[in-house]
Amino acid sequence: KCLWMIEDRPDWDSPNLDMASRSFTSGGHLDVFRSDVEGRIGQMLMEIAETKVDGILIQDDFVSRQFQDYKTNAWRSFNNQAFTWQNTRELFDIDENRIRYKSRYYAWTRHKSRVLSAILSRWVTRIQLVNPEVKIAVNLYYESVLSPHHARLWLSQDLEDLMELPVDHWAIMAYQ
Repeated sequence: KCLWMIEDRPDWDSPNLDMASRSFTSGGHLDVFRSDVEGRIGQMLMEIAETKVDGILIQDDFVSRQFQDYKTNAWRSFNNQAFTWQNTRELFDIDENRIRYKSRYYAWTRHKSRVLSAILSRWVTRIQLVNPEVKIAVNLYYESVLSPHHARLWLSQDLEDLMELPVDHWAIMAYQ
């Protein structure tokens, strides 16, 4: 999440979609879909790799949850325009008690998961250029293994995409 970076650069915060108030609230997480944010994190990872550490763990907050990242380049590349509240009607069926996903939401989370995997792939490549010996580990939520469909919908974490990456270890976050 790098909250310390957001303190210095509030424009790097990716707001959350608040369905109840039909507004955006502070997301408290970096907009990794921004090229400057992706580049800054990639640079930090390269600097860590230069120290000759044995390995780097990409933490479990490298996800995009269901109401996150609508005001990002990922959304614009998916929808060819900025997000508007009209888009919620295409994504969700909303009644007084529940929010259900529509087919467009499934396509959106598939797109986000592919973009996140591409970002991770670029980071791993940059790390390995600096230090080919460093081992890379990435956290996966347990849903990614036990319920891949839900992991994509809730976290934009797609096991099929991730397994294509040149990562040495996968660490499953099995809290339960």
